[in-house]
Amino acid sequence: MNSGASNKSDSYSLSHHNTSSCFNNKAFKDMLDIWETEKDKLYHLIEKDSYSLINNLWSKNSIILYDDQCKVNMGLGNIDSEYSCSACRRFKRFVRLNKNLIQHFEIHGKEFNNYCLVKRSIFNLNLKEDLASKRRLDYYLTTYPQILLCGTSKLENTKIISGDAFTINHIVHVGLEKLFETQNMPHIVPIYTSFACGVNGYNLINSKGDITSLITSKQYRDSENPNILSRNIVYSILKQLIIMYKELKKVNFSHGDPIVECLEFNPSPVSYKYENISVVGEITLKLKNVELSSATFGNNHYYHESQHCKLWVNTGMFAPKINLDNNDNGAPYYTFGNDDYGVIYSLKHIGFPIFVGSIDLYTFIIGLMQIYEFHYAVFSDPKCKDLWDAMWIDENDSECVLNLIKTTMSHPYDILKNIKLKCDLTNVLYNKLHLLSN
Repeated sequence: MNSGASNKSDSYSLSHHNTSSCFNNKAFKDMLDIWETEKDKLYHLIEKDSYSLINNLWSKNSIILYDDQCKVNMGLGNIDSEYSCSACRRFKRFVRLNKNLIQHFEIHGKEFNNYCLVKRSIFNLNLKEDLASKRRLDYYLTTYPQILLCGTSKLENTKIISGDAFTINHIVHVGLEKLFETQNMPHIVPIYTSFACGVNGYNLINSKGDITSLITSKQYRDSENPNILSRNIVYSILKQLIIMYKELKKVNFSHGDPIVECLEFNPSPVSYKYENISVVGEITLKLKNVELSSATFGNNHYYHESQHCKLWVNTGMFAPKINLDNNDNGAPYYTFGNDDYGVIYSLKHIGFPIFVGSIDLYTFIIGLMQIYEFHYAVFSDPKCKDLWDAMWIDENDSECVLNLIKTTMSHPYDILKNIKLKCDLTNVLYNKLHLLSN
């Protein structure tokens, strides 16, 4: 794999001398179509041809524009320099590049509102097959076969491929866009294009609506109790989150840092049918920022590699605590203690999925429940309360979690320590939705 550092001459010739990359006469709408075509080509490589993807992603043959020698640097450098990369030349047609560009810019026309150019520092752009992670997975499967009961896939005949945060964010994001697109589900903030310029990586997205805008807007308050969110909205958000993870399980998706800030609460209404469950609501829930995540597309499992996490895991073997619940037809559950938090987090970044469809869903819901307006809406609505009750094996666990939610602002992982957690939480809550929908 050629890193960005080793391809300076290639990226320079690509960006400064490839006249086919110029789009002087293209309007912004035309660029959106071009970017969509580029994403289709990239997804084909992600799913079908990982060999070419690994070898060409950060080379002169890359679909993603890359130039570490650009002098304009999206307005951070010499704006008037003739040595600008293809990405800078593209964007100069729509915006005035300057140091205040990051992270928002304006394009004339209402249909282009809320477009954001998100900047990330990049270090050592890379993508490679990770044989060590494959061996680690095989060892875990042999030593702790019970993890197969709790969201881990064997990943047979599957390459495990690692990369830096910026690279994996774009690959996983494009893959999830295609996944949701096949089901007509609007649950991810689209990335229109990504590119690397200078020492920064950029994603062009169209994003609006975070948790703050949701809880501060009077229009989303409950008609009977204005101190809480609308119970219909809260139930719809929970329903969307559950169905979203029902679909994400198909690709072994594991979010690297499942916190509420990684969700968008888009003010556009949602309406679709998933199997026989109708999903409607005033708010559309969407995933954003999956740069630390992992997922499987075709026979390739992509993940964000963290050397820090590998060192943490290698200092001591993590023994998953997975048991069978005698009161629930032998359904599997797991727990993790005070010393396991770091390892649970680290396992998400060493190459294979664990607790898929469970730990993320628990964490996102706990994060939402830490918000007063959301929390009390859940306990004011019978359907929401039924979903909450279905999450727990022991009633004492539910009470313990609720007490911690009310008295601390700890990370959800800390709140879930020593609690019996259902391995099949996504299926449990999805089945409960079926019952509530009838």
